Amino acid sequence: MEITLDIVLRVLRKSLLYIVLFALIAGIVAFLACGFLVQPTYVAKTELNLIGNENAMGGSTTDSNNSWVFANRLLKTCAGILDTENFARKIMAEAGIDYKPVYSITYEEETTIIKISVSDHNPENAYKIAKAIADNANGYLAETTLTSVTVVVIDDPILPTNASSPNIPSYTIISAIAAGAIVFVVQLLREVLGTKIKDESELRKRYNIPVLASIPDFNEAVRNSSKYSYADYYAKEGN
Repeated sequence: MEITLDIVLRVLRKSLLYIVLFALIAGIVAFLACGFLVQPTYVAKTELNLIGNENAMGGSTTDSNNSWVFANRLLKTCAGILDTENFARKIMAEAGIDYKPVYSITYEEETTIIKISVSDHNPENAYKIAKAIADNANGYLAETTLTSVTVVVIDDPILPTNASSPNIPSYTIISAIAAGAIVFVVQLLREVLGTKIKDESELRKRYNIPVLASIPDFNEAVRNSSKYSYADYYAKEGN
């Protein structure tokens, strides 16, 4: 059976109550789950600017004339060093935590800027980890690269006050919309794939054949012609 606008509107009209009901239930469940079951995550950020000696980094005369080549080499080298287990253990000691810190390192091409984002369930620990990274990056890079790399902190970490995740409003709205859409699709498929004929008009429309006869609904006819039902009629006769 072909899906037409008439069928879509009919299914939407018939299933509107179920769509709204399931959307509300899914939204409430998502809201409660995000608020009480999911542990919030806080993010503290810092940005570092790297300044180094091109010749000390192993650049040739040709490379030294191309600042972008050197900047890209410097970024990749320093980002890899700051993402090592040894540096993570140093940060653990500096921040006073007993677990491996979770942080991501990104950099912008054709610049010397490294961005570091620290994620933690405790906002104070997120701040302490980011601060330890900013304070120790300069000395650690100078030791491990054996070059004159200077780290300038251009964006100091700030104590996060709001959780970055979960985003309760977004999750609630998405869950409600998804639940309503699933109910609608299921009802639409039942309507399209179903083989049950509901009335004469649907029979004509689906098979394009003439209707020679139909069985009337006697109960409906009696109810429409009299204000009494069969039970009321026989009860009255018995009295």
